[in-house]
Amino acid sequence: MRADCIFVSSITRTREQSCVFHHNQHPGATSRCRINLYEAKYHDFNHRTPLGNRFSSPRRYRHRVGRAHKFIPVMDIYLQTFGSRLRVRDGIFEMTVPDISGANHHVIEQFAPEQVTSILLHKGTSVSADALLLAIEIGVDIQVLDQFGHPQGRFWSNRPTSTLSIWKNQLALSHTTEGLRIAKSWIEEKLHGRILHLRKLKGYRSAEKGKIITAAETALLELLTRLKKMPLLEFNADAATIRGIEGAAGRHYFDTLSALLPDEYQFGGRSNRPATDAFNAFLNYGYAILYSKAERALLLAGLHPYIGFMHADGYQRKNLVFDFIEQFRVWIDKIVFKLFSRKHVSSVHITLRTEKGYWLAEEGKRLLVDHVLERLANKKQALDGLEYSLDALMTESARRCASRVLKFETMRKVKMQPA
Repeated sequence: MRADCIFVSSITRTREQSCVFHHNQHPGATSRCRINLYEAKYHDFNHRTPLGNRFSSPRRYRHRVGRAHKFIPVMDIYLQTFGSRLRVRDGIFEMTVPDISGANHHVIEQFAPEQVTSILLHKGTSVSADALLLAIEIGVDIQVLDQFGHPQGRFWSNRPTSTLSIWKNQLALSHTTEGLRIAKSWIEEKLHGRILHLRKLKGYRSAEKGKIITAAETALLELLTRLKKMPLLEFNADAATIRGIEGAAGRHYFDTLSALLPDEYQFGGRSNRPATDAFNAFLNYGYAILYSKAERALLLAGLHPYIGFMHADGYQRKNLVFDFIEQFRVWIDKIVFKLFSRKHVSSVHITLRTEKGYWLAEEGKRLLVDHVLERLANKKQALDGLEYSLDALMTESARRCASRVLKFETMRKVKMQPA
């Protein structure tokens, strides 16, 4: 059962509201959907100026009322329930969630234009031409999502927007040492996350297993230190060195995870599609879930998923997704390791195709998807003193990347100024 809801993304929480929505599937049934309102202050990424630039410098957005100023809550509007519609009434957005039970208990919410940063439309929902024109005029991003919540397209203004600047800077950064610096920072995060994972595992293992973990942890720390100290001088050579460090760290890490598993689950290193064992089959499927989440976060931030910083170009290759996802892979590693170490995986979860390796059966897919989505929604992680769900953290990281990419243009202008 789903109800339309408002996802608010900003910094300092000011208050919470609750709204009641009616489930379409069960006449008369209701669901309480929490709407969190926040002040839009000191936020590089969701801050939107009156000209519509969502990625301006970090400062407070103030709405002028006479001589007074007040802070305006900012939000993203998600239209999810079948038949939901968005239109304009008296110059403000009005969202209607229909009650198809016949009781005519429709839910109607109104939002001032300056509150809205983006509008996201799922299948079965609609938006009026007037609402589209108002959104385009004030610079609100409008995206159309498929049934899985993945962006499939967006509405564009004929006027230049920050998204155009982001894409232009992505192209300028692609396969340069400056772009490689961004990709390197994500790999550093990946190694750091895996080191922390090994440290946590060490606390629950015997002395003999602890020695194995300590050896791997020491090796990963040395590789991470080498990566952090590495100067970036020439793209191709430096990218090859980074990939070599990343590969060596991966071998230490996965060999250690294998050694910590029960004998029947141990594996001989990473194998992509096809997986040569059950553990890698689960990893591959978990990473695929993460790919879709990462692509969605990048698109919502205005970044182009095909313009990467380190991965090689290729037709239909989402290079930025491959770069960006590295820092989050450890989330899947933890989930899969826990499932296997606790012996939650059995033969019913795996399909073995002799010539095509190991794949997940439907039972295996359900098992993994349930655990992944639950963890992404409920597990909290801190970033700069603020706590985010893992799902929200990925979105925030993408927005920070977009801000960093935009700043690259300013940096270039400063460097090009004559002495």
